[in-house]
Amino acid sequence: MLLEILSSSSRLNDPRALGVEPQRIRLYRVAWATSAKQALRDSGVVCDQLDDLALMNHLLLDDRITAGTVLKTATGPAVPVATH
Repeated sequence: MLLEILSSSSRLNDPRALGVEPQRIRLYRVAWATSAKQALRDSGVVCDQLDDLALMNHLLLDDRITAGTVLKTATGPAVPVATH
């Protein structure tokens, strides 16, 4: 069955998909007590990634976090959303 699935896939030729660079995980130490949303903004996260990165850190955007907390953030281009 696996061979059937693999052989039924078409070859990837879309230059947009072939040229995608991965995002990298970066660690950010929070300087002072604040909300998760503000800490992520301070780290350079763009607004449309706030929800995803809060989830990656097991936080809600309104959660309060203490100074010294280390958050995971992502660098690099956002992954394009597939449309069909």
